[in-house]
Amino acid sequence: GQLDRRWLPATWLAATVAGLPWTRRFGSPALAPAIPLAALFVQLAAVWGISNRALGRGLPWKGRRV
Repeated sequence: GQLDRRWLPATWLAATVAGLPWTRRFGSPALAPAIPLAALFVQLAAVWGISNRALGRGLPWKGRRV
């Protein structure tokens, strides 16, 4: 299927609101809108690591491949 872009602002707002308590406790609530970007970064890093492992390239860790 295709992504219905009309839902993007609502999902961004939901992720921002869900992260507000965390940003109030550990940082600045002004950073809450960046939470979806941080989540995307973590997901991309996970996919990169899983794909490298699945392709037999391993992962670099402390100067060696694991």
